[in-house]
Amino acid sequence: PGFWREVKRKGAGQQLSGIKVEELLEGRSVAVDVAIWIFQAQQQRDVAANFGPSRGAIKVIFERCSRWLRKGVLPVVVFEGAGGGRGSRAGRLKSGGIRALGDVQP
Repeated sequence: PGFWREVKRKGAGQQLSGIKVEELLEGRSVAVDVAIWIFQAQQQRDVAANFGPSRGAIKVIFERCSRWLRKGVLPVVVFEGAGGGRGSRAGRLKSGGIRALGDVQP
């Protein structure tokens, strides 16, 4: 039936959150662009203030991986490298881009 038709049939055309995502992904491996998690950690000033910028990012990544593992999902963390990929483009939409792991976003 075609790749995109099959993807839509499986629910990719719907916005899912919470328990629906967990049910869909249970027992699967999921690639995670860690640049987005680092960017989100840098946006959390309280985390950086309490744990330091680098340790704050590591804390966020650890907690998210732990949560997925508890839900039966194997997160495969992907580091794309400098200057590329969707995470870099997503970061440029706000605050000028993704900074180094230890930098707090303004």
